[in-house]
Amino acid sequence: MTTEEFLNEQPEPDEMPRSQKRNWLIVYTFFAVLGITGLILIALYRQVPKKSAPVAKRKFPATRTVFTSILAPVDSLTARRIVGDVSATIGKDSDYTQMTISGTAVYKRCTSLKDFENLFFDALVKAEPENLKRQSMLLSHVSGVITSDALPTDLYVVGRIAEDNYAPEEKRLLSFAQVMGRRSESMSPVTMTLYVPEGGATRQSVIATLRRGKYKLTEHPLQW
Repeated sequence: MTTEEFLNEQPEPDEMPRSQKRNWLIVYTFFAVLGITGLILIALYRQVPKKSAPVAKRKFPATRTVFTSILAPVDSLTARRIVGDVSATIGKDSDYTQMTISGTAVYKRCTSLKDFENLFFDALVKAEPENLKRQSMLLSHVSGVITSDALPTDLYVVGRIAEDNYAPEEKRLLSFAQVMGRRSESMSPVTMTLYVPEGGATRQSVIATLRRGKYKLTEHPLQW
């Protein structure tokens, strides 16, 4: 091939198909539809309250604490009655009440009375059956949380006491009662209400130990 022939050689045609404006329009339309669909889904699901959603920030400083400790599961009918009883004690003061649920199924601090009622019910019916050792450990944990602040506290203990050997747990339960008593005397009052159904000798021993603490203790008459 001469130099003249090389210079006059025609360029090879481009093998790639030329882009068309219509193709880009389809792509942009597709992404626009995806974006609009996403915004619609966000708008819809933002309006649906979820029990697992983070608790809203408290609007007013709390002036008291309601603490529930679930030691064993209860049936749904009994759970509703207990939730109703405890909620009635909070009433219109829920904006100023720090509400905490403690149990094997749920552990959460609530600022909304509705949130508290829903989760308290779940905690009652979904709690795991407990042995006495686990129950005494739960109460020991409760005492640590309650003594971490100085607000007047109403503690509700719910569930059937396990009829296990009491002797190994006596020391821990006595320590719980004494710690709560000191907290009640030195910081602010602690009142304890027991939703504990009738049982055997272990139940009587546990309650006798709890009564040794220097705070007000009431056995609720509700039976199940």
